[in-house]
Amino acid sequence: RPPSIFLTNHSSTLDFFVLMSSMPDFTCGVGKKEMARVPFIGQLYALSGHLLIDRRRPERAHQSLAEAADFAVREGFSIWLTPEGTRSRDGALGPFKKGFVHLALATGFPVTPVLLHGASTLWPMGTWRLTPGCVEIEVLEPVDTLSWSLETIETHVDHLRGIFVEHLDRGGDS
Repeated sequence: RPPSIFLTNHSSTLDFFVLMSSMPDFTCGVGKKEMARVPFIGQLYALSGHLLIDRRRPERAHQSLAEAADFAVREGFSIWLTPEGTRSRDGALGPFKKGFVHLALATGFPVTPVLLHGASTLWPMGTWRLTPGCVEIEVLEPVDTLSWSLETIETHVDHLRGIFVEHLDRGGDS
């Protein structure tokens, strides 16, 4: 499969484990810098070669994303991120940030929506109790980004979020 920018909804801490075990080889994740402070998960994420960005300092975040784009193009790596930027408190899809559009513009890679169904019911935010069950992973067709531009960034964000809303509504809870 050619490189892509994989976008996934983020409704549970369980997402991290599901995605780490199911993403294709040669895929680099992008997460928030604060994640490094999460015991075990943060260290595992950073040591696995994934990128942690400082969202509180936009100039650093933009620089980190530009470096990730350069690396991905040079090495043929895909990029995986959660466009909501943080996990949902109630399992509902949150607003999308624009970083994935900047990555798409910098790389020319298509954007592939990856929907996780059921994670928020198995490991809800605010609890350490994990309920046995299944998480369904739905990988949609890639969205071509070659005609995208900065001038139409809001359109691309809205379009991709709309795809998630449509498929999450059809597939039950997120």
